[in-house]
Parts: sequence; structure tokens; C-alpha cells
Amino acid sequence: INAGQFNNQFGKITGNGKLDIRAATFDHRNAMTVANQLTVNAGSLDNRSGSLAQTGTGLMTVNATGQLDNTGGKIEGNGDALVKASTLLNSTGRIVAAQNAELTVGSLDNTQGTVAAGSHLQLSGGDIDNTKGQLQAVAGNATLNVANLNNTAGNVFAGANLNATLASLNNTGSLYAAGNQSLTATGAIVNTGVIAAQGNTSLTAKTLDSSASSLLGAGMQADGKLGTAGDLTISTTQALAAHGQVLAAGKATLTGASVDLAGSQTSAANIGLTATTGDVSTNKAVVTTPGTLSITSNVTLHNTEGTVQAGQL
Repeated sequence: INAGQFNNQFGKITGNGKLDIRAATFDHRNAMTVANQLTVNAGSLDNRSGSLAQTGTGLMTVNATGQLDNTGGKIEGNGDALVKASTLLNSTGRIVAAQNAELTVGSLDNTQGTVAAGSHLQLSGGDIDNTKGQLQAVAGNATLNVANLNNTAGNVFAGANLNATLASLNNTGSLYAAGNQSLTATGAIVNTGVIAAQGNTSLTAKTLDSSASSLLGAGMQADGKLGTAGDLTISTTQALAAHGQVLAAGKATLTGASVDLAGSQTSAANIGLTATTGDVSTNKAVVTTPGTLSITSNVTLHNTEGTVQAGQL
């Protein structure tokens, strides 16, 4: 199907073979299109409350050079799915691939939406709003290479490893990997939620501000209990502040210009705290390890009303 403007509102298109739709403007509101193999290329695509589905196990492609509005809509593939858009609106929508899903977007609004892959999920682009949304790689790796990620009450999950490269992160929800998690931000990480992995967790940022209600964890099982292995490594070029739970089944290594663990509950098999230019604070904190505790402060160690316990200091 080739058209300048294709209006298929409330329409229905079905096919047992390949279906290729090309249009400058594709209006698919409240419509349904199903094919064994589906390819859509459009300047703009309006799929509000619509459904685009592929039944075959090949690659499903949905490409909009401008805006793709999938608000309340469904884009579902039975194999791999490739979705590209300058602006992707997926509020209360579903973009799901039975196998791998790759999304390349200028920006994504996934408010109360779902982007999920049965295996691997790759998301590349600009700002991502995942407020109360779901970004899931059910049984594989989740790879995010985006600008600012707003994960307010959202969920980012990887059944294997979670690797994220960001400009900044605001998290009140959960980022969890059943394997390892690596999170790198060129700017700030602000966390009042959960950032954890069943394996190792590595966080690198300009600054980290993790509140009293937060959890930073490694070796963290899905039931919230610590396993037997998993190292937590946190490194910031400026201030590192973690006031909630800082837990690792293995070693916890925290390095920042200053390290502020005031009020925290910090526990690991071994703990290393290093402030490269400023203070280390464990005021009103509980820092415990059955192994070795190493604290290096370039200026002052503050432990007012704090508890520090170690097998070896």
C-alpha cells in the first residue's frame, strides 16, 4: 500500500503474507492491521487506540520519520520488532516483541505504557519519561543509551544484564537486573527508589543523591533477600550521598569527592569508602561488615552517633 495520506480510522486490514504500508501520513486510530509480516514506513503515524500486529516470527518494522502516536494503542510482533520515530508517544500503550525489540527515538513518553521484549531490549535516543511505565527485557539484556531518564514510579527490568548510559537519572521506581547492572550517567543520579541486581551493580555518575527511602544493592535476589555473591561499586566525580540501604552480598566500594552515608544502613562482606577531596560522613549511620572495612578521607571522618563495626579495620 502506497499513499500520500492513508486514512484507515476504524478500519481493518488483514493478510496472511507480507504487508508493506508506505504513507506520508498514516491515520490508524481505532483500527486493526494484522499480517504475517508487517512493515510500516510513514512520515507520521497515528495509532491511538489502534492495533498493529504481526503473526509471523520475522522482523516487524514500524518507522515514522516524524511523530508516532501510540497512545492507548498496540504494536505487537511475534518475533523481533524494530520501532523508529522522532517522537514516540506510548502513554498507556503497548509495544511488545516476542523476541528482541529495538527502539530508536528522539524522545519517548511511556507514561503508564509498556515496552517489552521476550528476550533483549535495546532503547536508544533522547529523553525518556517512564512515569509508572514498564521497560522490560523479560529473559535477556536491557540496553539503554539515552539522555535523561525519568523513572518516577516506573520499572526497568532485565532478565539478564541491564546496561544503561544516560545523561541523568531520576528514579523513584525500580531498576533491577537478574544478572548484572551497569549504570553510567554523565550528570546526576537522584534515587529514592531501588537500583539493584542479583549479580554485580556498578554506578558511575557526576553526583549521586540516594535518599533515606532508597536501596542500592548487589547480590539482591528477586525476593529482596541478599544472596551469596554480588559486588556493589559506586563512583562519582563529585558528591556521593547515600542515606538509605546500601547492601552487597560481596564487596561494597564507594568512591566520591565526598562520601556521605549519614543515616544509612550499609552492609557488605567487605566495605571500602574513599573521599578523594572531601569528608566521609557516617553520622547516625550503621555501617557493618564481617570482613574488612577501609575508610579513606581526604579531610575528616564524621561519625556522630554512628555505628561502625568490622571484622577488621
